[in-house]
Amino acid sequence: MQDKDFYKIIGEYGLLLDTSPLLLLTVGFMGVEFIGLKRTACLSEEQFIAMQKLIENSRKVLISPHTLAEWSNLSVQMPFNPMEHIGTIIELLSKFSEIYIPKDELLHDSLLQSMGVTDLVNLKICKKHKCLMVTGDNKLTNIAPKHNVYALNINWLS
Repeated sequence: MQDKDFYKIIGEYGLLLDTSPLLLLTVGFMGVEFIGLKRTACLSEEQFIAMQKLIENSRKVLISPHTLAEWSNLSVQMPFNPMEHIGTIIELLSKFSEIYIPKDELLHDSLLQSMGVTDLVNLKICKKHKCLMVTGDNKLTNIAPKHNVYALNINWLS
């Protein structure tokens, strides 16, 4: 898929952030000097800038409560106190729409055994809302198209 195709999808339908892109965005907004430390060691300022461009060009940005929980658990493992930047975090997260998938819908899905809860939720949200999934998960990037979901791996942004 070409870059212009991604921009067409996000302009029309929006995008969904998985955990790694959400962590990259929040850490980058706290200070680009923090990108590349600990949980963002494999990420770069260039990827942060590319993510900002995607967000700016997106009709809407979706996140799931499962992604927020994973993000919260990872953010406290950074070499700074994220609560010192709570104003920045709240400002960023308040721009995103949270989408919920009921647990009973997940428990009866055959993909649960092979994907895990957060990945399955994100896949279902993207399928329902026809939005682009932005992830750092190679397995999820490869599985998504098999379920008619477009996925962009943030590692492709570097």
